Amino acid sequence: MRVPSRWSVARLDSLPDRRVTLLNRMAEELTGWRTEDAVGRPLAEVLHIIDRDSRACLARPLIEVLETSAIVRMAKHALLVGKGGTEPIIADSAAPIRDKDSRIVGVVLVFRDVTEKERLEVEDGRFALLILDLTIPGGLGGREALRRLRQAGIDTPAIASSGYASNPIMAEPAAYGCTAAITKPYDIFELCRVIRSATSVATIEKLPS
Repeated sequence: MRVPSRWSVARLDSLPDRRVTLLNRMAEELTGWRTEDAVGRPLAEVLHIIDRDSRACLARPLIEVLETSAIVRMAKHALLVGKGGTEPIIADSAAPIRDKDSRIVGVVLVFRDVTEKERLEVEDGRFALLILDLTIPGGLGGREALRRLRQAGIDTPAIASSGYASNPIMAEPAAYGCTAAITKPYDIFELCRVIRSATSVATIEKLPS
């Protein structure tokens, strides 16, 4: 199974006690466990996944994989309780591992931290548009902010903004993941035009092919 490098992967055998056989680097970071310490331990000890609201243990997806032989996705609002006490919000799925005879010999769990993604979503949905200032002295610049947003799975259209027209992002915003760019100080009519253009492009891109 090929997954993006930023996703965490845990593998376990199909024995009744479901012991861990592998953690990738991202899984080590989220769980707080090193692979050499986690291997051989029961899954529930290494991957303590709970419901965010009820705090109840969420082990059912693993049982469903072994019972149905199908890929199972975890319900929303799941927390991964790390070894150090951290509780990131995660999105994950579980899939069976088969041998050459198609027998299930284990389960692979693929999960990622979506805490930042949820934090950036507004109550009624995602932001329709972002305007990112590329230069913030002593703060997080727009380019790094956009990188983190994209890494968190936020695909909201973004407009790059700067008082420096020589900034390469201002010349080629699309090459850096932005929908458009606008130079400061803003002209209200130009700002409105750029916003209309950016939101129109985003709407067209989301239409079914």
